Amino acid sequence: MLEDEAILAALAAENEIDRDRALKQVIAIREERIERWDSVRLLDLPQEQIEGTAEFIGRRLGSMLGSDISNLENFAQAIGQVPEENVRVHYAWDRFYGTGSAIMFMVDQLGVQDWSRSIESGKSPYGLLVAHFNLSEDEQRASFEGAKETYQFKVLENKAIAVAEMAATESTDIWAQHGFEDISEEPEFSLIDDIRFFFFGE
Repeated sequence: MLEDEAILAALAAENEIDRDRALKQVIAIREERIERWDSVRLLDLPQEQIEGTAEFIGRRLGSMLGSDISNLENFAQAIGQVPEENVRVHYAWDRFYGTGSAIMFMVDQLGVQDWSRSIESGKSPYGLLVAHFNLSEDEQRASFEGAKETYQFKVLENKAIAVAEMAATESTDIWAQHGFEDISEEPEFSLIDDIRFFFFGE
């Protein structure tokens, strides 16, 4: 996903200029998603606030204790990995542990004041990121176009198609694993369109 590439670039940046450029791209891509699909507000933001923040705290503690498994140095292991099965579950739930904790880590690195209080009051990590940069529409558009060029998402076309097709063939019974007993209660989001958008920008 294009958004994951931008998050990984921010984590790997060797200076503040590159980091901030990547984070602005994260915002631009996420805003495009929000504009296209209301489900982003229902899935991404609250899960990143709850699960992502908890994951970040756990990783920070792991770093303090010298853990080699969960720490602030190995976010990449939890981001951008497409599973071989349960793709729908990954994009609807599992992904946000990694993205939320990574964004929260960046918010902390940016020196955002009283972020813990803001999270407790209902703000999402992404919301804190947006407030920090306060991008104009022109800045968002430029960052979005820059992301499409920087991460060369078109070369991932075949992978995107494979992932979308895999998701389309999965049984909807997987929703029952997450408390949706009636398929009519399935969260409203278009996985295939979402995946294609992030790889193709279409």
